[in-house]
Amino acid sequence: MRNCKILSYMIAFVALACTMLSISSCTKAEQNQGAEKNEKTENSVSEFQTTNKKKNSEDFKDTVLYQNVYSLLSGDKYTFKVNYSSSSDSPPVIITRTCNGKNSAVVQKDSFGSYGLFFDGENSWLFDDKLEIYSETAQTPQQLDMISSIIDQQATVMYKSTVSQKYFECFQFTGATYITDIVFRYSNQSKKLLSYSTIYHVEGNDDYIENREVVGLTDEEDSELLISPVGRYKLFDSMSEQEKQQFIQQTAEKFDINSDVLKEDMTYSQLVEAVHKYCIENK
Repeated sequence: MRNCKILSYMIAFVALACTMLSISSCTKAEQNQGAEKNEKTENSVSEFQTTNKKKNSEDFKDTVLYQNVYSLLSGDKYTFKVNYSSSSDSPPVIITRTCNGKNSAVVQKDSFGSYGLFFDGENSWLFDDKLEIYSETAQTPQQLDMISSIIDQQATVMYKSTVSQKYFECFQFTGATYITDIVFRYSNQSKKLLSYSTIYHVEGNDDYIENREVVGLTDEEDSELLISPVGRYKLFDSMSEQEKQQFIQQTAEKFDINSDVLKEDMTYSQLVEAVHKYCIENK
């Protein structure tokens, strides 16, 4: 059960962080830049796996810098902003998580527009600012929090070490057919979190690597992102089949999307994914 739950974190988080909607394609320059980041990540991981390795989680009390991040993200108010890239061909996106004690949100911004997940303490909605629509969902931002899951799911502390003016902490989840490493990098001087990488090792597949460069981490809310889509946008779920078909047709015309890309029977997620993917690839 524990392995299944951790794996569900992986699947849910990859689905969201790979632009929540699997929006793909990027320029050759972006791919090369991502490859360089991934190479550095892999080198860091392989270097430390042979030294300072811990085999249980009893050393959580010594992971002071991680504990500081965990404590902040467990508080009533915070804003956490990162630049996200991965080893897939997805374009880089900016991901912002914020909370004010009641409302919370995860908002992603790509080259086409912003979209995300809003939670008011009782109900959750997916929304798209560009299309001005939203849809009910059972997910919450907290369920997509890989950082908190390190303690909540008792990951193994793998190593703590200092290299090239940076302090590293690495944690690991293990399952029957997968291993997940999470590597945190901090400034040795300021002790601030600089970046972190998640490396998914799944049996029979190439490693999948996610890199997040920290733009900001504060104990203040971002009130501009904590606005419910209810009342601002159209509820896609409540549209009749005819209204959905009309909306999809209008969307295709508005953004000059080929008629064979958008189907009349698309779900909310399929529509948003298709629009972002097409507009990013054809901008």
